[in-house]
Amino acid sequence: MQSRANLTGRQVALKVLSSFNVNSHDASELLSKHLSSTNEKPRACDLVYGSIRNLVLIDYVLTKTAVFDPTRVNKRLLNTIRIGAYELLFSHATPDYAIVDQAVNAISSKKGRGFVNAVLRNMARAIAQRSLVGEFSFSSKIAPTSPDSCVVFSSDIFPAPENSFSEYLSIIFSIPKWLVEQWLSEFSQEQTVDICFGSNRRPSVYLRPNITKITPHKLLERLKSSEIECELVSSDAMLKLSSSTSIAHLGEFKEGLFSVQDVTAAKVAPLLAPSPFDVVADICSAPGTKTTHIAELMGNCGKVIATDIDPDRLAKVGLSAQRLGLDIIETSSFDSVFEHINQSHAQLILLDVPCSNTGVMAKRCELRHRINPRALEALANIQFSLLDRVANELSSCKRICYSTCSIMAEENSQVVKRFIDCHRDFSIARSELTLPSSVSHGRDGGYVAILIRD
Repeated sequence: MQSRANLTGRQVALKVLSSFNVNSHDASELLSKHLSSTNEKPRACDLVYGSIRNLVLIDYVLTKTAVFDPTRVNKRLLNTIRIGAYELLFSHATPDYAIVDQAVNAISSKKGRGFVNAVLRNMARAIAQRSLVGEFSFSSKIAPTSPDSCVVFSSDIFPAPENSFSEYLSIIFSIPKWLVEQWLSEFSQEQTVDICFGSNRRPSVYLRPNITKITPHKLLERLKSSEIECELVSSDAMLKLSSSTSIAHLGEFKEGLFSVQDVTAAKVAPLLAPSPFDVVADICSAPGTKTTHIAELMGNCGKVIATDIDPDRLAKVGLSAQRLGLDIIETSSFDSVFEHINQSHAQLILLDVPCSNTGVMAKRCELRHRINPRALEALANIQFSLLDRVANELSSCKRICYSTCSIMAEENSQVVKRFIDCHRDFSIARSELTLPSSVSHGRDGGYVAILIRD
């Protein structure tokens, strides 16, 4: 019998996907419970995230190339086929016969093995070229796998882009059509395509040095001396890991020398512009990545009041502050925090509100399968109510940094406009929308606005 600690990446991926419910599970949390079972952690992660991220494309191609109805296949067989289909589309270095054989060998019953073999071989035969590298044009035969490569099918299986570009993008990027249509109405066609690629990229891991303990260049030296491949990015303020590694086991992480944060999220705290000895409040602080960034920019001098409506998640803020050696962060329950903030005369407020996460779909791969227009409307009302409460109840507040990891105007500029219309004593000092992108090092999307009380 195979040891539990020696499962293959494929076996772990199959275990995770077979217990995964797209409407209720966070893929990363579910996967983390099983990663200790394998020495092939990067492969397990890629198969899980890749299969979920490209689910619509995978099932569409399977139904077009084989006699296949996902609703009539048991979960283990279905996920075995989906993993194999994902590899045929995106794992170009692995021969198609090897992918099919590995999928077949994952099934014990003779009937099931025959079915998996037939479906995947039909799909493989329908592919004229698994990896066409270089410049390409969107067409009904092409599914791009990156900005400079694509899979070419031998027949027209996708909707013609010239007839319905939104439907075509929706299928090949596995993003809801209504969302693609909204992006096309707000952004150019080129920007929308880049958003789609950015939302489907394999996310890079960025490290934000804890500047109260170490400089970015010194952290780079430390990591390289430990044979961790990385490079300075974002004006030499952050590091990007170039190879897969277990962050939590790094000595530099345990010493509190860095936090993991995307380059877009790392722009928020500097825009709030806290100074040493300021009093700052972070209203929706969990898990604390931006909270600790504020404290670091203050040189660990002053006070940061952190709260969150979820007590369990708020506890993570305290743990992060402790690991990083930041003792100016005080956590406070959401019920009493507004009184606490007023008593402390906090003038700077970070409001990183709950949002649709449309800027971080590359990381939150399951999100695309459950987001809907009604949720956007509900979130926008929550976001406005939080802004409204801060303005009404925090008399000492002079500057609000409103931020989301969404790229939807309904949650960003429209919420801010509604707020300014209701609170004439505030004005917009600055606003910035960052779109997800796969260009260069890649990045998430997000929005930030600095609101000043006159």
